[in-house]
Amino acid sequence: MRKRLPCVLLFSAVSVFGQVHAGLKVGVPVTDAFATGTVPTLQYFSEAKRYVVGPTIELKLPHRVAVEFDALYRRFDYRSTSSLLDVIALRRTEANAWEFPLLLKYRAKGKPLVHPFLDAGLAFNRVSGVTSFTNTLVTGVPRVVTGQESPSELRHSVSAGLVLGGGIDFRALVIHIQPELRFTRWGSQNFQAGSSSALSSQRNQLEFLLGINF
Repeated sequence: MRKRLPCVLLFSAVSVFGQVHAGLKVGVPVTDAFATGTVPTLQYFSEAKRYVVGPTIELKLPHRVAVEFDALYRRFDYRSTSSLLDVIALRRTEANAWEFPLLLKYRAKGKPLVHPFLDAGLAFNRVSGVTSFTNTLVTGVPRVVTGQESPSELRHSVSAGLVLGGGIDFRALVIHIQPELRFTRWGSQNFQAGSSSALSSQRNQLEFLLGINF
């Protein structure tokens, strides 16, 4: 009985103070993941992966206030080309990134089934599954090296940031459709190529998200 008491209290609090809605968020980044450039003998460039996806859960509270937690997944990569005398190295680095925003959301008054909202909070991201594929050409003889876990550009596998966003909540029967424009300012860069500006993670992140909650 004592083991069940915390669960009973939790569900009682949820039923009294608010309702839980779970669903899915999908989105499209507006800004690129990396800023790339060229320094002597070394050039970086990136191919943007234009999708964001993950589960979301929202706890509605009194006075049009809610708490939202997301787990958003994205994948990105960057490439580099370096040359020195008769050696040319072509390298591709791929990585997974999970982002965990915890937001306080406020819904403004609107029409019965349409409510604008603003949200703000903190986000944490984690970079994992970093893999490098290097193709080295020495006087025309190729040599491929794969599986480098920690490329020199990886500075921080975890970063924190501040989040601001706004959108509209459309209610259709039991479904809530929430298009949103969200901005995140990261406190540190996950990737940076030494002290140069040839490659660095963008600290300003803007994305369009579409949430579908039940």
